[in-house]
Amino acid sequence: MMKQIIEQQRKREEKQYELTGSRCVLMDKDTISLIRLAETVVSCAVHPDTQELIPWPFRFSSSILAQLPLSYGLVVASPTPFNTILWQWINQTFFAATNYENRNATSEYTTKDIAYSYTVATVAAIGSALMIRRALRGYTEGAGGPMGYVLNSVSSFWALSISGFLNAWIMRRTEM
Repeated sequence: MMKQIIEQQRKREEKQYELTGSRCVLMDKDTISLIRLAETVVSCAVHPDTQELIPWPFRFSSSILAQLPLSYGLVVASPTPFNTILWQWINQTFFAATNYENRNATSEYTTKDIAYSYTVATVAAIGSALMIRRALRGYTEGAGGPMGYVLNSVSSFWALSISGFLNAWIMRRTEM
């Protein structure tokens, strides 16, 4: 429906241009508000290059809600090696899907590029999280409650920062 509203407005503008040579079309405030809302919704939900609908969890406009379960797992799960590996892997898989859905479709990406970037980011996230947790082991063994959450947050933050940088650098280098 939103795409139809935008297309109708473009047709009105073209008709106005043919008749008067001007693209100005007089509209009331409600129509202007509706068109702006439609453009905002479409720009958040439709990929600009492919014109395909981006699945809801991978839209940037829904990133906070979509990442809440991931954040919970990264921060609240006990800092065992299994939990660290599991949640970092799930998180990097989610980020890889988000990056793919929002990719620059005009750049040439091969399956090998995507697989390489995903592997490097996942290994970096898991490796750095395990190293940081090992370095903080003396503090985390007796820590519980709020301090446990803070220490989990520190290791998760640095692991995600390192892997996010590597993933963006590797995937976006074709655009540079």
